[in-house]
Amino acid sequence: MGDDIPSDELNHAPEKGLHFGFPYCHGSTISDPQFGIKRTCDEFTPPAMELGAHVAPLGMRFYTGRMFPHKYRNQVFIAEHGSKGNS
Repeated sequence: MGDDIPSDELNHAPEKGLHFGFPYCHGSTISDPQFGIKRTCDEFTPPAMELGAHVAPLGMRFYTGRMFPHKYRNQVFIAEHGSKGNS
């Protein structure tokens, strides 16, 4: 769609039946140029986090340990590969 859109996303599905927008919507607000005319982005469950464009998550781990500071506990670490990344 462009150099900086759409972002890859992390979705959280605590229950069955949630719809995150594909193929109608990308991220929380980007309507798909081909399919977006059929639905609006506000009809769908927004992503828990937008990861940025041109990244590819290679893996993720939920951290429950005590080695890192408390703010990292019960968070997710995402390893990414791509031409752009978030800091």
